[in-house]
Amino acid sequence: LNEPQRTPSLHVFHFGDSQIEGDRITGDLRSRWQGTWGGEGPGFISPLQPIPSLAMKQKWSEGWNRYTRFGKVDSTIKHKRYGIMAAFSEYSIDADSSQPWIEFKPHPRSYQINREFNQIQLAFGRTPAESQAIMELNGQPFETILLKEDSVSSFYVVQLPKDSMNRSTFQSLKLKFKGESPELNAIGFGSKSGISVHNIAMRGSSGTLFRQLDRQQLKSQLNAVRTELVMLQYGGNAVPYMKDSSAVRRYGDWFASQIRLFQSLVPNIPIVVIGPSDMATRIGTRMQTYPMLEYLVDVLKATAISSNALYWDVFRVMGGRGSMAAWVASSPPLASSDHVHFTPKGAREIANLFDKSLQTEWALWQASQADQILTDQP
Repeated sequence: LNEPQRTPSLHVFHFGDSQIEGDRITGDLRSRWQGTWGGEGPGFISPLQPIPSLAMKQKWSEGWNRYTRFGKVDSTIKHKRYGIMAAFSEYSIDADSSQPWIEFKPHPRSYQINREFNQIQLAFGRTPAESQAIMELNGQPFETILLKEDSVSSFYVVQLPKDSMNRSTFQSLKLKFKGESPELNAIGFGSKSGISVHNIAMRGSSGTLFRQLDRQQLKSQLNAVRTELVMLQYGGNAVPYMKDSSAVRRYGDWFASQIRLFQSLVPNIPIVVIGPSDMATRIGTRMQTYPMLEYLVDVLKATAISSNALYWDVFRVMGGRGSMAAWVASSPPLASSDHVHFTPKGAREIANLFDKSLQTEWALWQASQADQILTDQP
């Protein structure tokens, strides 16, 4: 972040469960960080995102299928090439006589910076020979990519002409395909410099699936860009199933192995574990914090620290045990009536609090560097 140009762009991967779905939390952090350190675009987007995202509007032709390694896993998929999104999409040539396509348009409620970008990135798994990806920008053909045959992973970067795209001129990006379907993992919208922040939401995931992905492919895709920070926001989906302390400790061990995996794939970068929020369930006649939640938070924190990662404690930042009820009852509500998920306003508040924590540490680090320079002077 100290480099004036920050070129090539720094990439932040925000992996999480449904708490960040729809670009919640991530989108607010992206807007703040790009405002401070530069950069454009919403980052990587899943090609067939079933949950509408504020980052970008999407639609696609008939004949596409999406496969995920989280939620309901299709047992007919025998490989592990799910990539950085833990998901891939492909089309059936016979399902539709017309050319398969995916289209992205600006979301009317998204941050304006999401509409401005000068780079498009395509991340694939297996790519067959002689398939083509044809790009149309604002309805006009722009670039045709002849995909190279590959059995595991391929990555393409398309530079837009200088000053060709800004937030007022972007109307649509359409990807058309010819030939046998590749495995499409992600489509990225970014810039050559500044900071890119990727929202990768996995509904229902406890964050212990990364070791089940093809390691060579995951490493290749993370290293195709300048990955400088990984954030893992998980734990909430494990909470309802934790019946005793031994189950919590087992989950902590599983999560430690995920941290070690990222440390091996992208060495020497910081990893931030963002723990679960307060969550409430009905006990008797009242909504109360899940019995094992606080212990799970403590175990995850200890796990992160012992694994040389950082930990940000959403549970205690919210106010600790019983705070979810207060967030639900606030006016306007900061959390939904399920006593689990934040409302859009609550998600913005969490992003604000996390950003304050990071900016505080940033300022302290800057001050320590200045003190060191003074100390080192003769």
